[in-house]
Amino acid sequence: MRLYEGTVSDFGTVVIENKIADLVASAYQSYYGKRVSQSEYRAWQQSFNFLRNAFDFSGLRDNKIIIEYELPYSTRRIDVLTFGRDDRDSDSVVLMELKQWSNESVEDCPTEGNIYVDYGRYQREQAHPSLQVQGYHYDLKDFITAFREKPAIALSSCAYCHNYSREGLKPILFYPKFNKAREAFPVFAKEDVQSLGVYLKERLAQGNGFELFGRFVTSPIRPSKMLLEHTSEMIHKQQVFNLIDDQIAAYNSIMHKARKLAETDRKAVVIIKGGPGTGKSVIALEVMGELMRKGKTVFHATGSKAFTYTLRALVGNRANRLFQFTHSFATSTPHSIDVLICDERCRSRACHCFRRSRREPELAL
Repeated sequence: MRLYEGTVSDFGTVVIENKIADLVASAYQSYYGKRVSQSEYRAWQQSFNFLRNAFDFSGLRDNKIIIEYELPYSTRRIDVLTFGRDDRDSDSVVLMELKQWSNESVEDCPTEGNIYVDYGRYQREQAHPSLQVQGYHYDLKDFITAFREKPAIALSSCAYCHNYSREGLKPILFYPKFNKAREAFPVFAKEDVQSLGVYLKERLAQGNGFELFGRFVTSPIRPSKMLLEHTSEMIHKQQVFNLIDDQIAAYNSIMHKARKLAETDRKAVVIIKGGPGTGKSVIALEVMGELMRKGKTVFHATGSKAFTYTLRALVGNRANRLFQFTHSFATSTPHSIDVLICDERCRSRACHCFRRSRREPELAL
């Protein structure tokens, strides 16, 4: 999903005409079926003006651009993607996050990699912009097949904090402890609009990116082999997942069923029943790891927020993208997933095919 697309020149025109926020808000309402919040609407009004200034300094005009691109199997959106060819004449995409934070709204945080951000009515602990961008960067590389095909696509990612001063009071975002993250994923402050323009020009000015844009938007969405192997390894090394007694028999039965179904290429549902504490989730994770080792695309889905976050913490940052909520798959492309494991089936809200009796907890695969 993308809320706006066009050329840099077209984008600049609708920004000058003060139409861009309305266009994006209209697309938002059409796609999500609800109105955008006033705070996000105001953010678009302000941030897109600063983005236009950066594009002016870059000299880019005909390059294709996407505004508000929804990540695969996620409700998270990337603010800006711009397409072109770099100074080595290679296909190139630049990912950019736009932040309205000021120096007064950001405080240091004892948690490594995090900062505190004051949003007026509340304060939130969240990742440094470079680390947030890093997550989006690897999400694209892990799920968009085009980034693993030839000709190769270079992906560069950065954050533009257009209200934040590197020379102001307590420039926390530029503290030395964040240097490593910023070296890989730069943060541009309000004084850096010209530097950002140069950054964009070096990576995009040798071509308008029309063909690359077409490759990107039509690319199949599947987890990369490296991500599947990494997640499988993370699951396998967690000793808490060892199977015992009847769990082993259930695991063997599921894997036998999976092999038979793979031979027939038919869709099917395998349901494992059992009360709380009988090890259904343990079985699910072992099955997930083994199917991944066999090269299958597997996602784990649950309706429980606490359970999903616990599993994500257990397997680590990169692997956690394969652990989602059931509603994340409501608009998935048909045939894009080999196996979907619905844990805590009785809590599922979007997997309508599993709605039966709720008297006993189930696990559906």
